[in-house]
Amino acid sequence: MTGTHTVRMARPAARAGAYAAMAGIVLALAATFLPWEQAGVRRSDFWHLGASPGLSGDHGVYLLAAAMTLILSVWALSYFAWRGTVGKAAWASGLFVGAALLYGADLRVYTDLAASAHGLGEVVAAVGITALLAGSTLGLAARIAES
Repeated sequence: MTGTHTVRMARPAARAGAYAAMAGIVLALAATFLPWEQAGVRRSDFWHLGASPGLSGDHGVYLLAAAMTLILSVWALSYFAWRGTVGKAAWASGLFVGAALLYGADLRVYTDLAASAHGLGEVVAAVGITALLAGSTLGLAARIAES
């Protein structure tokens, strides 16, 4: 394969990774407004989970998840500001690391909630973070092939 052929094939893959990452962050953001805890009549979305009795010991992890969601939203949108292979590779690397941190924090929050009270927000967040991880991996792999 010639170098030109590799670049032509890498760009659509990088773009597909970016779109998958964008869809993932949109799902992760949407999940924050869906109910995460449904205990009887009480429903709590992600932003109001801090008052949940199950999260009292892991309040720092909850705050990390909330901050990472907002940071990754801005970082995902920064894709359109980066130019060149090195910039896009840095974008994909940062997105992957942030998504992995968000996944770990969300998993910890998930385990702190009562098993009988899990809501739809957790499922949507898991799908979104998985798309975010897959998209950033595809974007990074395509950028590495390009260089």
